[in-house]
Amino acid sequence: MNPHAVDYSEMKTEERHVYAVIGLCRGKKNAVSQNELARMANKSPREVRRIVESLIVDHRIVICSSYDKENGGYFLPQTDEEIQETCKKLHGHALKILMRESTLKKITLAELLKKYQMEIPFNK
Repeated sequence: MNPHAVDYSEMKTEERHVYAVIGLCRGKKNAVSQNELARMANKSPREVRRIVESLIVDHRIVICSSYDKENGGYFLPQTDEEIQETCKKLHGHALKILMRESTLKKITLAELLKKYQMEIPFNK
């Protein structure tokens, strides 16, 4: 089975367009920057982020990203290490955001996480 096999029938036109570009970017060294992808798709960087999020969350496509200055951007992973690197980055970012929220609400991170446990959608 091809890990990059995708069902285009459920995608919106804008999602197909963005995925077509990212699909050519195999491996971190071939990542396409958000700004370049926005230019190619005739969308704003914010719209591209929304579309990529939909491809990942709604369509369950494994798309990685990198913040490297020289090769930063979106890409289809070619190694488990590329996936793990992206997961590590996302995990750190998520924790920082949750810590900010717990500070604003004046509760511990553990209390906040307990509240979120009740809100997690299990159908995805």
